[in-house]
Amino acid sequence: MPWITWWQRWWRGEVCVQSTELWRRYFGAVSVQEVLRFSVREIVSSKQGRSVGKLEAHSSDGSLTVFLKRHYRLPWWQRITSLFCPGRSSAMQEWDNLRWADAAGFCVPEALAVGEQIGPGLQLQSYLAVRELANMLPLHQAIPRAWQALAPEEFRKWKTALLSELGRIVRRLHEARRFHKDLYLCHFFIAADCLHAGADLRQRIYLIDLHRMRYHRFLLWRWRIKDLAQLAFSMSVAGLGTADWRVFFRAYLGQEVLGPKEERLSHRVLRKAERYRWQNARHAKRQPKPYSAEGPPLSWDPIRSNSQAGPPPALLAGRALEPQEKHRQNPAPAAPEVNHNRRPLRIALCYDKVYPARGGMEVFIVDLIRRLVSDGHEVHLFAWQRDAQALPASLVFHRLPQRWMPRFLRPWYFAQTCERALQQHDFDVTVGFVKTWGQDVLVLGGGLHIANAEHNLLKYRSPWARWLARGWRFLDICHWSYLLLERKQFTRSWRPLIVAVSEMVKRHCRDYYHIPDEQMRVLHAAIDPKRFCQRDRQQLRHETRQALGIPQNTAVALFVGHNYALKGLVPLLRAMQVLRGKPLHLIVCGSRKDETYRQLAARLGVSDRVHFLGYQSDVRRCFFAADFVVHPTFYDPCSLVVMEALACGLPVITSRYNGAAELLSPPLDGFVLDDPHDYWRLAEYLDLLTQPDIRQRCSEYARLAACRWTMDDLYQSLLGVFYEVVARKQSRIQQVLARPTQTLGRAA
Repeated sequence: MPWITWWQRWWRGEVCVQSTELWRRYFGAVSVQEVLRFSVREIVSSKQGRSVGKLEAHSSDGSLTVFLKRHYRLPWWQRITSLFCPGRSSAMQEWDNLRWADAAGFCVPEALAVGEQIGPGLQLQSYLAVRELANMLPLHQAIPRAWQALAPEEFRKWKTALLSELGRIVRRLHEARRFHKDLYLCHFFIAADCLHAGADLRQRIYLIDLHRMRYHRFLLWRWRIKDLAQLAFSMSVAGLGTADWRVFFRAYLGQEVLGPKEERLSHRVLRKAERYRWQNARHAKRQPKPYSAEGPPLSWDPIRSNSQAGPPPALLAGRALEPQEKHRQNPAPAAPEVNHNRRPLRIALCYDKVYPARGGMEVFIVDLIRRLVSDGHEVHLFAWQRDAQALPASLVFHRLPQRWMPRFLRPWYFAQTCERALQQHDFDVTVGFVKTWGQDVLVLGGGLHIANAEHNLLKYRSPWARWLARGWRFLDICHWSYLLLERKQFTRSWRPLIVAVSEMVKRHCRDYYHIPDEQMRVLHAAIDPKRFCQRDRQQLRHETRQALGIPQNTAVALFVGHNYALKGLVPLLRAMQVLRGKPLHLIVCGSRKDETYRQLAARLGVSDRVHFLGYQSDVRRCFFAADFVVHPTFYDPCSLVVMEALACGLPVITSRYNGAAELLSPPLDGFVLDDPHDYWRLAEYLDLLTQPDIRQRCSEYARLAACRWTMDDLYQSLLGVFYEVVARKQSRIQQVLARPTQTLGRAA
């Protein structure tokens, strides 16, 4: 191919589309970009730059259900290869593999359409559409179901026939020198009416997910062992034992008796399968459990419906919530029982400036003070400044001396003056919320500084930009000052009882400072739902939308945050660009420094659908005007924005770097991104919530999620922590008083 063709592909781009008559009858002649922006009813799986969605089409001939596999972010090496050799994208290769397998007599899904767009530059996007495998089950689900439904003798006969047919399929595949390279049980499908002993299984087992299948002339033994080891690794399901592997292996070889050569091959396969198990367990132990809106599916599954993660929003559309479904959700942490015989406490709270209008931790502190005072506790506040009108009159305020000093020294000065002031009083419990030391309880509402610094680097998509930011941080004296102060907090001989606002923060404490679990308590953040009164909601919603020029029936997403870069506004704006032409508006509020993002929205062509409101003293109007909340943050210990959204009955799209994601049950009440930079996946989630029926059902589950963990639960749990500290102090005093008596007894 002449070099001029490569240059034209780089400069202008090239599009290749192939489709069947059935696809054109339902969808017509559509471009690659149009297919990539199709609105699907359900996201079956989404990982590694690709997603699989369920698409339904209707015409006079009936309805057609299609599974659409879209590759919107492919590896760089595949982009370079496709630039010089078109047709090498994952979708195109799977299209060719499906056509070959169908011609060779294998049962595979019916391929309907494929397309790829190469360039301009190193851009590469593709899609593949296949017809739904209706009334079929993957083998890793069908085998346990048959094991439970059939009698032992019937199940043994059915299982033997199944493994024999499976061995015949794999043997035919390898004889043609085709290797699947992803040969797990979940990629074999069987008809649901074949789960009985007398079923004829020939040509009833389908093979899917052929995007990695390749033809090889050399090193056949290597790919053969890899395929067989993957299948042996996946045979750890209910109903299968070690003897069943030999049944399959004999059928694969076509021999009833295995010789020494075949035994050595079986041994090598099983040894590699054991290595897969070890690597899988090691990886699962190292990596935190990812939050994903599509649940635990690991690969493309044309009929999987997220049964392990609860019914998806598409299945919820059109029916009401059943009472038994409400109890299947993640249970809320149990609040401790209230002991009304407990004596009132003298409690000291330490925070530099308490102004609830600034939001965040200060709102929680004000709510906590009000509840403690109303319960009869004596509350003292040690701070530089406070909003006297927002605090109860019975609060005892201790104004600490304040003087000007550089930013990196302010936390040290506040912590030192706070420690000196506390030494002059006798309190039952002392509580710190910021970078202080010497308190009995330390509430990590803002997480750890070292974790915050590491996650701040994630907002840069380029590794080179992260490397430069890390070098600039090395020169930041504030970073080193805060890091030393944090080490002073956690490395002293007397460690406070730590209240982490999420499991993520607890994991950071354990990983960075080796704090034992018995020294930590996890209490997720919460808000007072009375702040979002529903009486004037419709009026405020109508007024806000009318002022912004947004139609009343148009879907509106809300983004709230102070640090727009850290909270993920850039990928959100790019997701809005992907959804151009869709009936969706975005409200952005929380910061006055938004000029850079206004310019970015104008460059992306979405400024007419993105409304920047800046700082809002009354954020209720924004919540009431919105239909769902988007918070794709790169770090948030436990975002109160998520709590506020759930209190308003709004679904939430956030990331796994948000501790509040632990309170969600995706995809019932929202979605959780694995990577905030993945704006194509974010666009898919936004597109799902623009559909009214799905959004309505998610809103119902969001209201249920808001009831599972409230401010009352948090307050009672935190009060239990305070009384636990008092009990520990009394126990230590008794131990100290008992030491002289023990010494005198030994002397006598």
